Amino acid sequence: MNEWFWLRNPVHNYANEKSTSVTHAAATAEEAKQRASVRWLLSKAYNNRVPEILKDPFYRDHEGQDHLKPQIVVGLGNASIYCQVLSNIYSDPNYQSLNHWSILQTLSRKGVPLNESSDQPLTET
Repeated sequence: MNEWFWLRNPVHNYANEKSTSVTHAAATAEEAKQRASVRWLLSKAYNNRVPEILKDPFYRDHEGQDHLKPQIVVGLGNASIYCQVLSNIYSDPNYQSLNHWSILQTLSRKGVPLNESSDQPLTET
């Protein structure tokens, strides 16, 4: 590319190219955080003995997009995975039948800081 390229191609926006790559990197980092969080939850829920079928908690659809496996979605949705985590971390089987709100209250009582962002308040859903 020579120094006159920008004069001949004034509509080409290099800022958008950089922004797109930064956006992609941020999305990739966010996906990595989500994957790590789910794997951590599963390792705690199963005392570091995650069932083989859940070792990779995601599957790729025909369009190449990754999704959580249905059994994990159900477990997160009905709070059973979170209950298993609490029961194992605190060695207390009484945490097995809590709902999401009760889990948040329990964590708060245990001194676990519940981080809330200003644009997305922490709710049961």
